[in-house]
Amino acid sequence: MDETRLQMTTLSHLTHGELFELILSMTQTTEPFISNVPRLQVRFNALKGVFVIFDNGFKRPLSAPETEEIRTFDMQRRGVFILLDDAVKKNARYSVIPEVKAAAKGLLPLFENYSGAPDAEYEAETAFYVNLLQELQKPENAARMQRLGQTENVTALEQINVEFQTFYQTRLKNRYDFKQEGTTRQRGKNLIDELVKFSRAVDGLLLSASDANEIAALNGIIANINALMEQYTIIVHRRIGVKSKKKTDDKKDEETQAPDTPTETPDTTNPEDTGTQNPSDEPHHLDPGEHPPAGE
Repeated sequence: MDETRLQMTTLSHLTHGELFELILSMTQTTEPFISNVPRLQVRFNALKGVFVIFDNGFKRPLSAPETEEIRTFDMQRRGVFILLDDAVKKNARYSVIPEVKAAAKGLLPLFENYSGAPDAEYEAETAFYVNLLQELQKPENAARMQRLGQTENVTALEQINVEFQTFYQTRLKNRYDFKQEGTTRQRGKNLIDELVKFSRAVDGLLLSASDANEIAALNGIIANINALMEQYTIIVHRRIGVKSKKKTDDKKDEETQAPDTPTETPDTTNPEDTGTQNPSDEPHHLDPGEHPPAGE
């Protein structure tokens, strides 16, 4: 009876990309056999679940698409605020229509109070717009904005600010959840631990299996696992071997290099002195440092 042969040394030296490829191949080749081994379904699902978490580490560029979308939302709400602010200030100064000029002047102190909103941090900027919109909802201010023809822009600012706030809070939660999953190194360790549990479950079930289909399925899973482990063991050994050979060659080159022989002028006061070299001047070589594990 065969059994799974996980090489822990190989697993611990896999790069994150190699571990991803190994587990992806393993789950894909195992999936067809699971229907004949229902007792293994829970453990297999657990392995896939931890693999999804590990995979998220490669799919979460936290500073790319999400940040760009946040900037887009923020530029939109800033733009609408600038439109409103501009309408109030220019009409207060230049309008020749008495009613429009009076409406603008009535709003001028309010907008001067929030003039720094576009330059504030995201959270503070959101709060500024919320407070401004509350003021603009008051009947007298709503009438003034209507007089300036800016009612639609007020509504637009409210909608965009809500969208920004919702997206920003979701992003913060996603960041928190991502951090809770641990570092990439920790996620890799968790994935290897789950693989070991799955392997032990396969071996244990094979010992107690009596159904021919179940035995065949378990043997198929074991064969796939062992074949993949053999493949990745070769990959790791080649990588470590190449680095170790380079380290050895560098040391040999250093040791065979002819040292410079210092030339000393004999002391003319003693004709028998030939200028013998001081032993402390002889070149020496430091042993290479310990070779770190690959993939770290």
